[in-house]
Amino acid sequence: MAKIEENKPEGEQELRKRLFKKIKGKLPDEVIKVRDAYVKAQDAYVKARDARDEVRDVYDKAQDARDEAWDACVKARDAYVKARDAYDKAVEDNMAEILKLHAEECAGCPWDGKTTFPEKEKIMQNPDGSMTPITATKFEELLAGGKNACRVGDVFKIRRCYFELETISNYGISAKGISKIEYLKSQRF
Repeated sequence: MAKIEENKPEGEQELRKRLFKKIKGKLPDEVIKVRDAYVKAQDAYVKARDARDEVRDVYDKAQDARDEAWDACVKARDAYVKARDAYDKAVEDNMAEILKLHAEECAGCPWDGKTTFPEKEKIMQNPDGSMTPITATKFEELLAGGKNACRVGDVFKIRRCYFELETISNYGISAKGISKIEYLKSQRF
C-alpha cells in the first residue's frame, strides 16, 4: 500500500488500494523464479543508480571546481601577458640605457649587435641550392643590393615566435627559439 501512495498518481490511488489483494493460490514455479530474479535485478539497479547519483554529485562539484580553477587560470594568464608586455615595453623603451650598461660592464664582449660569435663563417646559398662561403663584406654588399641573405646569429620572427639562426649548411639551416627581449636587443644595436 505504501508503494501505491508513493509512486502512483493521486487520482488512481483509491481504486488501486481497493483492488489490491494478496493472491490465495500458487503462481507457477517459473513465474516465482523469474520474479525473484527480477526483484534482485531491480534492487541491484536501484543501488547502482543511487551510487551513480552520488558520484554524479561529486563529479558536478569537481566540474564546478575545475571551472573555477580554469577561470582563475585565464585571469592569471591575462595578468601575466599584461605584465610581460609591460616588461617588454619597458626594456624596449630603455634599450639605449641597457646597451650603454652592457658596453660599460662587458668590455671586450664580441657581440656585434646580432651575435656573440661574429667570427663564424658566413655561407651563401646559390640559385642551384649549393652553398658558398662568403666574406662579411660581400655579405653586407648583398644585403645593400636588396638580396635576401642571412647569416649565423641573425634573428627573425614568425608571428609571436622569435628565432636565432644557428647553422647554415648544405643541408639547410637550423634555428633556436629566443625570447622577445633577445630579439629586440638584436634589432636595436
